[in-house]
Amino acid sequence: MKGIGIYTLDKPVEEFQEQELIEFSESRYDAVLRTYGIRRLFPNEVFYTATKKVFLGNEADEAIVSVLHGMIYKVLFDFVHASIEEHEKFRGKMLPYLQAEHGEPTETRELPSGARLTIWDGDFGNLIFDSNPVHTSLILTSSSIRPKKIRELWQPPLIWNLGRSLLTWNASEHTDDENTRWCCLRAMEWVNWPMFLSPSLVPIMLLFWNWQIVALILVVCNWMWHFIVGRRGRFVSVPLAHMGVYSVKAKWIICPVVAGYFYYNGQTVESLISLLWPLFPYAALIPGVSLLALLVMPPAPVRPVQDRFMTALGYEPSEERERP
Repeated sequence: MKGIGIYTLDKPVEEFQEQELIEFSESRYDAVLRTYGIRRLFPNEVFYTATKKVFLGNEADEAIVSVLHGMIYKVLFDFVHASIEEHEKFRGKMLPYLQAEHGEPTETRELPSGARLTIWDGDFGNLIFDSNPVHTSLILTSSSIRPKKIRELWQPPLIWNLGRSLLTWNASEHTDDENTRWCCLRAMEWVNWPMFLSPSLVPIMLLFWNWQIVALILVVCNWMWHFIVGRRGRFVSVPLAHMGVYSVKAKWIICPVVAGYFYYNGQTVESLISLLWPLFPYAALIPGVSLLALLVMPPAPVRPVQDRFMTALGYEPSEERERP
């Protein structure tokens, strides 16, 4: 699948009829930024509203085409769901179709918010199926954007390279598809980063406060992060996002150790919370619990955060996109 509907990657805008693509006005750019957090990433990038926005019998609530040098390089269709049942029905229809088109996904991920991310990499570029109980997005990106050359001012010693691989993500050591997938995964985590880190932090916090205070701190921190940082990706940090992945993996050591400590001291509630907290992402998929999860972890657009991560890695439009 090299396009969504009639909107095909790397297709010249001039080949569309006037009513099929409507160029954004300045007020439209502002409205999309406020509503979805989507902004222009590259100089000379132009957004268009796609009017032919029916896909597999479902009409998208928002359809945006991003264009560089007169060529389509990204297509976004966003579908809003009125209920969890509608979301599951839509997902059950869309996912088999995408698997039939592209085969097994390159990567899948479930987040504490209940969002489910499915990614396909191919020669055409990258397809992201971002699904949660509120809305589902299809994001198709062309492979014709390439990272700019990353210059090394000095050649670091071997031990520095080993440490750097643990502390940050080096885009020059990975393929474009790997970098795109890394940015997308980190963006999904970044929009609710306090909650993402919670599996390793909550058991430790329970050593100092009771579970009610810990829950309040977690909710307040997550909402503050949502408005200050995560909602539109005002700030991203490649090293912090990369280290966050390793810190969360520590939950498989921290949780059972702390749970054992609480059990030994007769604190059964704290012991159960510490032991079972890593299962929260799966519990959030239960219909009743997923509604509560939305109150704790407000949904936020992933694309603007992903774009900022890609910029932080050094991505820019390739000269290959320019037509003679």
